Amino acid sequence: MQVAKRLTGYIGSLALILLIAGCDSTRNEQGVSYTALGWFEVDQDESTCAASAVNEDVQRSGVLQPIGDTPPLTGCPDIIAVGLQNNLCCQGIRSERLLMDFFIPGALVQPPSTAITIPGIIAPSQTGEDGDGGGDEEGAEDTDPEPDSSLPDDFGQGESVIYWILSNPVPASVAEWISLNRAQLPAAPFEMIVTARATGITTAGDRVTTNALDLGVTLYDELSFPVSE
Repeated sequence: MQVAKRLTGYIGSLALILLIAGCDSTRNEQGVSYTALGWFEVDQDESTCAASAVNEDVQRSGVLQPIGDTPPLTGCPDIIAVGLQNNLCCQGIRSERLLMDFFIPGALVQPPSTAITIPGIIAPSQTGEDGDGGGDEEGAEDTDPEPDSSLPDDFGQGESVIYWILSNPVPASVAEWISLNRAQLPAAPFEMIVTARATGITTAGDRVTTNALDLGVTLYDELSFPVSE
């Protein structure tokens, strides 16, 4: 009986250790270490429709997207960028994917979830050249120096925030699904809610996931939004 009790206790302790180790190797901190800042306006060249710059001061809550072969209302497609920030002071993050879920209110069926690659390197967060305490005044001693990092100074070009431009907020596989399932969807124009989370790997080998971001996508066709030639 004593042997059985000891064996049960040993198995329980081992299971607890494995559980803790498993939680540490795959971390889902909901934006604590890796933050999705929001959706941002993207300026475009009117003649080529190419993205020229991300307007970091203007956040977007929604975009317009044509269905099928419907031409864009403004001549250029409505594109957008997602802002991602590394909050870790001494570790870089290699961004990997943007996980996307979709919901169409009133639809009989829902689009499948998908993921797109967003490769990029994000530098560690910086607290300031002299740390974040005690060293701001000239001659004052820095009592809270910035922790050292083993990463090179130019890691990720020193940028702890990156903006990834989505040439189409609706991935090709989802756009095709919408075209094939029009009979089970609301009449255009209708809204689709996109919920996205970014994932990445830290330079310490931990997987981190951002908080979720919602984006409203208004889908239209030639009949719901006539386009003049």
